Amino acid sequence: MLNDEQFDELADKLLKKIAPKLGVELEEEKPKSSTVVRDKDGEEYDLEQCAIGPCVITADGSYFLHVEEGIPGNDDYKEYWITSWCDKFNNKELATILTELGGDFDVIQD
Repeated sequence: MLNDEQFDELADKLLKKIAPKLGVELEEEKPKSSTVVRDKDGEEYDLEQCAIGPCVITADGSYFLHVEEGIPGNDDYKEYWITSWCDKFNNKELATILTELGGDFDVIQD
């Protein structure tokens, strides 16, 4: 049995083969950013965009909160995601963690 991701890949391959034979031109899919994650419902979130506004991510019993430390433009300015166990991650590192969880996370934005 195929999981959702495998089914989507198979459907994409078949569509790319069949479309030209039907005279249909497909739009090129933009490459996915390394900071984009997809939850279990298939909804995509770009962590760089989440970081702009209030955003909390819950995953596996932990919380991830975006933090801006210092004043933007100053040399000591830092941006990172901090966990409830006080580890820090950048957008790409957190995206990797959330992807490895198989989409089992929730994004809370206000």
